[in-house]
Amino acid sequence: LLVHPTYENTLNAEICDNEVYTWRGNDYTFSGTYYDSLQTMYGCDSVYILHLLVHPTYENTLNADICDDEVYTWRGNSYSFTGTYYDSLQTMFGCDSVYILRLQVHPSYVHQQSAVICSNQSIIWRGNSYNTTGTYYDSLQTVHGCDSIFVLHLQANPVYTFTENAEICSGQDYFWRGNSYNTTGTFIDILPTQQGCDSTYILNLTVHQAYEQTQYAAVCEGQSFIWHGNPYNATGEYYDSLVTQFGCDSVFHLLLTVNPLPVVALSGLEAFYCEYNPPASASGTPPGGEFGGPGMFGNTFIPSNANQGNNTIVYTYVSSSGCANSDTLVIWVDECASLADAGKTGVNVFPNPTGGILNINLSEAGLHKLILSDAIGQVVFSREVPGKQVLQVDLSRMVAGVYMLKIESGSGIVVKRIVVER
Repeated sequence: LLVHPTYENTLNAEICDNEVYTWRGNDYTFSGTYYDSLQTMYGCDSVYILHLLVHPTYENTLNADICDDEVYTWRGNSYSFTGTYYDSLQTMFGCDSVYILRLQVHPSYVHQQSAVICSNQSIIWRGNSYNTTGTYYDSLQTVHGCDSIFVLHLQANPVYTFTENAEICSGQDYFWRGNSYNTTGTFIDILPTQQGCDSTYILNLTVHQAYEQTQYAAVCEGQSFIWHGNPYNATGEYYDSLVTQFGCDSVFHLLLTVNPLPVVALSGLEAFYCEYNPPASASGTPPGGEFGGPGMFGNTFIPSNANQGNNTIVYTYVSSSGCANSDTLVIWVDECASLADAGKTGVNVFPNPTGGILNINLSEAGLHKLILSDAIGQVVFSREVPGKQVLQVDLSRMVAGVYMLKIESGSGIVVKRIVVER
């Protein structure tokens, strides 16, 4: 008996799970024991055994997002662009461990804006107000958490303001920037600069009052009107001026009228009355004036109510312009105790009126006292002489007018009215 052997061939193999193991015409990818057999030339089986161990390979995938202004560091390297990046390590069984980075780089946005304004303006940018030259920033985050940066480059061009204060007097004109002004106020002129911003010119103009005062006045002839420290007594126009604290003239104008005095005359009365004489009526021109003096009642002179001796009677008239003038008459009033016997005294005077020598004929014996008084009662001549003579008295130096000659003797008193003419 011939016993032929059978054969058993055992193979141990290891692969990685990303590999294929080919054995005896077949491909194997999973761990396991695989068999195959063949008959020998003697018809006995030869068994082939494969012990296959499939070791795993590892794949680690990482998804990452960054912004384009960032750097992503992964497994010792820096990445800043979108892409898929790989790295690998071998396990103890010689199989690769693969590391995969899927990097997404998201953009961050920068929005640049330039603006020009004038310095008296403001610009509203992203909810805020800006009015000075500078660079301003604002940022927002995108849905991926990346900043969107907004940049404002602002140029604030200057505006110029020129202020001028001026003062003039009323009646004057102030010329400013091609225009004429004559009222108090604030005036503005605007010119644009080459940057388009306004240059403002401001005029503060004060117009001070120049005063012109006209005064009407009237005085009567013979009076003076005191105006601004000076007397004026003639009809006319007069001017004076003063300078105010602001240098403006104050002109004063006086229109002065000098009204004439009325021409007044008193008439109708004698220069001598005895107390027992009846009342006499006086006349005055122009009519409508007033009479006054001792013994006057209205326009009636009552000798018994007057004073003995001289009585000054006045007639006063006031014109429609308010000017008053008067005429006077001095009346001698005597008690005339013996005047009823005047015819017995034998006293005669001649010539009367006279311009020189007055003859006084005293036909009665005895001492005579002669008193000659002027119209106001002032004694201008007095003498005691014996009677029975013709006395001559020189009146050539006397002022023309009416005089009273009073002759007292033992027989009584005689009063003669003497008129001196020139």
